[in-house]
Amino acid sequence: AVHSGAHPLKWYIQRPGTHYASDLHWFGCADERTHESFLRALAEAGIDLLLDAVAEEYWLDGLAIQGVGFLAATHADEDGFIHWDWSKTGGRAFNILIPLEQVPGSGPELYIADHTFPSDNGDNIGEIKFHPNFGLLLGDDSNHGTHQCDHRPSGKIRASVTIYFADLTRNNLDLVAADPTAIFPLPHSVQWLWTQRG
Repeated sequence: AVHSGAHPLKWYIQRPGTHYASDLHWFGCADERTHESFLRALAEAGIDLLLDAVAEEYWLDGLAIQGVGFLAATHADEDGFIHWDWSKTGGRAFNILIPLEQVPGSGPELYIADHTFPSDNGDNIGEIKFHPNFGLLLGDDSNHGTHQCDHRPSGKIRASVTIYFADLTRNNLDLVAADPTAIFPLPHSVQWLWTQRG
């Protein structure tokens, strides 16, 4: 890879359990060298401008990127698994989804639900169609899920970059570090994560 310094980068691929009625796959960094390589690529793309804007908008002190990777899918059933990535962080942890590959002429890519889900029987679920020049910022209790689709006949995929970041405090550090979806950093890598603060 361009940013690897001629060293091999290591990735892991994860497919969620059967509660995800899709072929959604997560591609994440499997070691620190790959993570740092991804961060260098994001820095060259201007990620600091984004982080500064989020910090200013939400009165945050210093953001640390906790995890980075890609999401890709060719199909998803109607009952997308609605979930949130963060909760109870004091409004200090986020995930941004940036569309990387979209299927021409396709519909919305994401379901989004308000705080009443699932007790509202799905009455308050909206749909989001990504724009190629904009990302979507998700914070505490942002219920979302992969939108129904089937791109298999076209041979196309939809893919996004996902960046998890947080304004770490002593109150939310353990919660943010407990994220079980990554191999790097390993869940509960509290000391490593604390040193990443910006």
